[in-house]
Amino acid sequence: MREWYDKQVLSHIAFIPSIPVAIFYRQPCFIEPLLFIIPLLILSTMYHRHHEPISTALSRIELVAACMLYLYGCAQLLNSPSFTSLILSFSCFLTTSTVFVMTHPLVKKMDWDTWHYIGMHIVPGVWACVVALYNFPIIN
Repeated sequence: MREWYDKQVLSHIAFIPSIPVAIFYRQPCFIEPLLFIIPLLILSTMYHRHHEPISTALSRIELVAACMLYLYGCAQLLNSPSFTSLILSFSCFLTTSTVFVMTHPLVKKMDWDTWHYIGMHIVPGVWACVVALYNFPIIN
């Protein structure tokens, strides 16, 4: 079991600012991204706290939650309401996608332990905050 202060666990804190931003900064509240952020935050924290168990229900559900948030971010990227939102979201998309591919076991061009928490936790946390700040609902 990983400690709470391990970088793979602690880095999930990057998702937290998007929650109050979506709830309190936006009028009316922008609840839609929270439907993807909160489940991923809980599941991914549990997954990494338990040291990435393989082929378990938790690992499969966490993967689905991560993919759903990524796809939601991509959909929001395509609906960027401003140039600022587009540039910030695209930068996050590019970084997250690159780290995912380059740390994947089939590619292994970058060290997973060094880059995963940055490209798959911190940068997506920033991306979630960008969406919460600038974007609008896309699911009707």
